[in-house]
Amino acid sequence: MINGFSFTLFLFIIVFMMKSGKRVGKTTFIIVSLVTISMVIQKISWQGKLLDGIMSVLAFSIMLGTLVYWGISIRIRVVDKVLRDNLLYIDILLVLWLYIRIIKYDVIQGPVVIRYFWYLYYIPQIFSIYHAFVIVDHMRNENKVKHKRRCLVMFVISCLLSALVLSNEFHHKVFGIDSFTGADTHEVGYFIVAAWIVFGSFLAVLLLPGLGKVKNHFKKLLLPLSCVTLTLAYCILYLLPLPFSVNDYLDFTTAFCLGTVGTWEALIFMGIIPTNRDYEWCFNHSTVRAQIVDVKGNIHYRSYEARPVVKSEFEVLRKTRLYKVDRDTELVMAPIRGGFVVTERDIKEINRLMTRLFETQSYVRDVTDSLRASIEIEKRQKNAAEKNRLYDLTFSRVEKKVTLLESLIEEASKLSGEAFIKQLFLIDVIGVFIKRKSNLIILMETELSDYSGELKLCFKETFDNLKEGGIDGSFLFNSAEDMSNTAALLIYETLETVLEATLTGATLVNAILTNYGGDYSLTVSVENELMEQDFTIDEASFPSAVVVNVEKGDGDVTVSALIHGREGWS
Repeated sequence: MINGFSFTLFLFIIVFMMKSGKRVGKTTFIIVSLVTISMVIQKISWQGKLLDGIMSVLAFSIMLGTLVYWGISIRIRVVDKVLRDNLLYIDILLVLWLYIRIIKYDVIQGPVVIRYFWYLYYIPQIFSIYHAFVIVDHMRNENKVKHKRRCLVMFVISCLLSALVLSNEFHHKVFGIDSFTGADTHEVGYFIVAAWIVFGSFLAVLLLPGLGKVKNHFKKLLLPLSCVTLTLAYCILYLLPLPFSVNDYLDFTTAFCLGTVGTWEALIFMGIIPTNRDYEWCFNHSTVRAQIVDVKGNIHYRSYEARPVVKSEFEVLRKTRLYKVDRDTELVMAPIRGGFVVTERDIKEINRLMTRLFETQSYVRDVTDSLRASIEIEKRQKNAAEKNRLYDLTFSRVEKKVTLLESLIEEASKLSGEAFIKQLFLIDVIGVFIKRKSNLIILMETELSDYSGELKLCFKETFDNLKEGGIDGSFLFNSAEDMSNTAALLIYETLETVLEATLTGATLVNAILTNYGGDYSLTVSVENELMEQDFTIDEASFPSAVVVNVEKGDGDVTVSALIHGREGWS
């Protein structure tokens, strides 16, 4: 007759689930099935002692597989690390207990060794209560320091109780052992350990957080408390001197393990211990249009407003991850473990914004083109205005030379022979002056830090031009660096004035430029065969910012000029 504790316990769980209107989980069905198979194998009378022993081991192996399966499901379902780890520790203790039971009955011999394995039964029971306390205290308290202290106290108590049981051979305070018959009796230590286990079991359920804040919270406690009560009832029946033994229907170890698993499964089912498996409720109440499909496109979860994905759409989504249902709706698929999540997106607002964006882009493009054209026109106007400004600036500085050049050209048209050639040479020199001076004027608009290089080019071209006209000459720059544009222009105008006054009949021209602390001294010496005794140079023809000293000799003249290179004289 197979009407044992486990079947009654899990049948009660299933009925409660169905009465609550909740979906019975796959884990519950698998556990019930495995437990039933194990019980059937245990209760069938097998022919032969060897076959009976093999079937007994097989039955408990199925129970071990059941506990291993439950541990794997806990690892998958429970997200909180502390809850998950301690539930796994409880599962490992139960598996260890079953191994101890198999070894005790089917492997070892000898009364003392058997008793020690009997004592080992209580280690998983005691430490299961410890891990249950860790779970409850973790869910009730946020203060990690106090939580660790309380857990340490519970761990010390569990260790002391375990040591009390394991050392029973020395003090017999837990089990009294008759030295002749080997019969055992329960002593005070046993009742302390039993009270600790019973009290801890009920306390672990009653102290779970948040129950008092929920309406009809007792209904949440009904299922887990029933599991604990049934387990306690089995233990009481197991200890009472009844005419029948409940152990004949279900082994004590198996009953305790199933009671523990049933209690924690009930807590998970009632939502007291949070898991990640309540997807259906989440999807039914979600405003996000999403659905979970497997690798074949079968829908497992779908939110209330999401339209089902058909096979043709699923095939396209597998390839492209995107499917446009219509102008304003599109499906997006992303891979997850074991399948895909398909999200339905309403892109009507996006389309409206994109239309606005294109319109804005077109408008900005037209405005930009118009502005670009306006800027180009303005730039051309500014370039033209700048050119005109530079032209006016240059012409204002060389206007007198241009007028002189025009008069020389007009005079040259009336000359011939040697006089015409000399006139052309003078015109050439004046033209070079105008050209180089214009370059210096234009360079004044730039931001060069040193104009001495440009001045050297002006001097070089001028002296090269003199040599072409048969006048020898040379120039020398002494430390003439860091020259400003104004100083360069004044120096060149000074040289220009000296050469214009002494060019006719000149045979040799030398120039020396020296830097004196930022001011410049220019000395120009000219040898001229035609220079008369009363020859003079009008100092007014020199730039006003230049101080000039003219020394006339016999057939030569030396002009010394001091040019401002700074804001004031040193």
